Amino acid sequence: MPQSNPDWLGIRKNLVFPLSLDLGELAVRLGSISAYDRRGDVLFMDGFEDGFAKWAGFVTGVSSAIQLSTVTPKSGAFCLALVVGAAAGDNDRIERDHPLVVDSVCGFEFSVRLSAFMSLIEWRQRTFDGANQTLFTVRLNYTARTLSYRNSLGAFVQFASNVNVETLNTQYHIGKLVVDGPSDRYVRFLYDGTAFSLANIAGQESASGTLAQLRTEIYVEGNGAALSTTRIDDVVVTLNEPV
Repeated sequence: MPQSNPDWLGIRKNLVFPLSLDLGELAVRLGSISAYDRRGDVLFMDGFEDGFAKWAGFVTGVSSAIQLSTVTPKSGAFCLALVVGAAAGDNDRIERDHPLVVDSVCGFEFSVRLSAFMSLIEWRQRTFDGANQTLFTVRLNYTARTLSYRNSLGAFVQFASNVNVETLNTQYHIGKLVVDGPSDRYVRFLYDGTAFSLANIAGQESASGTLAQLRTEIYVEGNGAALSTTRIDDVVVTLNEPV
């Protein structure tokens, strides 16, 4: 582990205190699910070990369902299975609202075991300020093997191709969407071992009277030909991410 710390270590920043590089590594070695990208201050973590009650779930399609599963979790004993029906347009969505403890650069990370019968999966963040909401979305298209972001007009713009969508054995992929809430801009997206800059790209803004908060969402859509099961694990939401 590192033996030295930056000279600003321990200085209070906003409403949370920093964790040294040494302690961050120790936390991972002791089993923390926040092991992928350790930047930012953790606001929320969930490995679904104590159920699904922290989330709101929405399904479209008579065969679609959201349920806990003990089949190939990434960590612990459980993961979340998003079962999407075989009809065109069937989908699942889960979401959770978080207090904006600090209006800052926010990260949303989760691990996903993809399904060969899915069409797409999306990382979504919504920031609310009492007058407007800004929607940030990154979409992984399983069939085309592409990554795209939703622009200020609601259209998807591709920024990566030939993305790894391996589904064999127990392979999980990790994605993290980072956005700048105060300026309503994307910052970056990380997928497995690659970081993509989305700096200064505006999110999609619309009017909303919802009081200040952050909403994180996972959306999965099937291919309309067969039942698909996508597994989600190790969700991490962060504040005070570096730009």
